Amino acid sequence: FVHPDYRGLGLHKAFLEVIKKQAAVDGASSIWSTVSPDNTYSYNNFLDEAFVAYKTRVTMYGDHIRDILKYDV
Repeated sequence: FVHPDYRGLGLHKAFLEVIKKQAAVDGASSIWSTVSPDNTYSYNNFLDEAFVAYKTRVTMYGDHIRDILKYDV
């Protein structure tokens, strides 16, 4: 979660760039993440960074609906 005072500053995209670079260094073949389908800002950030939906509307973390996203390194 990001404090409201720091939202909109590109922290999520910066974090994704760090993770993508580290995954390549570590020799990973893919990165997986979950996101709420209702969280359009985060979802769009993932799509902008070339993540694709692997499975949608999965119930996890109790009763929360999430989409599973994948990025091929």
